[in-house]
Amino acid sequence: MRDQSGENVKYWEFNYTNGNLAKALKHTYIKGGTGITNTEISYSYIYDDKENSLQYFFSKNPYLTVFFSLVGGTQYSMGKNNIVQISYESQKDGAPGLSVTHKITNTFDSETGLLRKQEVAWSNPVVSIERVYYYVKAK
Repeated sequence: MRDQSGENVKYWEFNYTNGNLAKALKHTYIKGGTGITNTEISYSYIYDDKENSLQYFFSKNPYLTVFFSLVGGTQYSMGKNNIVQISYESQKDGAPGLSVTHKITNTFDSETGLLRKQEVAWSNPVVSIERVYYYVKAK
């Protein structure tokens, strides 16, 4: 592909374990005015042992996976279980870059067992957000 930064190649590698994304590696190679730049971002995921409440909805409406990916990037589990930690590290031309860990605390509804709330805490910068889920039965 060519753009304003020069010629570039971008691709992803994915590794799955027990129905969950375990590792993802994003590669970017750019050949531009300053030479060749090689950037890699490595993502690692840790899961709980509870069934992913959102997997049913993703299987019935695959477009939801696209929407959730656009909104949350790599922060939503589309696999078998719920993410409890995401770590990623970047490097440019072999030199270490940013290193970030997201810890996710999942709360489940005591009656239905469905995921009710997720509290996400970032390590760098220190930020936290809360996601609350409401399930409405279709008629």
